Amino acid sequence: MPRRSNPVPSYRLHKSSGQARVLIGGRHIYLGVYGSEASRQRYARLLAKQTATGISSLGSAPSAVATLDRELTVGALVLRYWEFAETYYVKDGQPTKELVSMREALRPVRRLFGDTQASTSL
Repeated sequence: MPRRSNPVPSYRLHKSSGQARVLIGGRHIYLGVYGSEASRQRYARLLAKQTATGISSLGSAPSAVATLDRELTVGALVLRYWEFAETYYVKDGQPTKELVSMREALRPVRRLFGDTQASTSL
């Protein structure tokens, strides 16, 4: 009987190097020192990207943000959008429910991708 494939790739230890790694689309991606906060964050970003794109491989794809400033981080981009949203999602001088929802939706994006360059892929 064929072995089932796990839709969520595992966070693993590469014993000889001490690096954390994940196997996605037949490709080993090294994440940094095994067990470190940075490697766990990179792993979470890779899983989020894989889930969002719905693909089994994280190959390079054309980016819609390729024209953005090279120094712009996702966190800075979220902040710029939030400044716009505070003026847009207002009715009769009061913030609307959409603004509250937007804050809740942006929180994990900022947490997972905040320090990532907006113009680069993982």
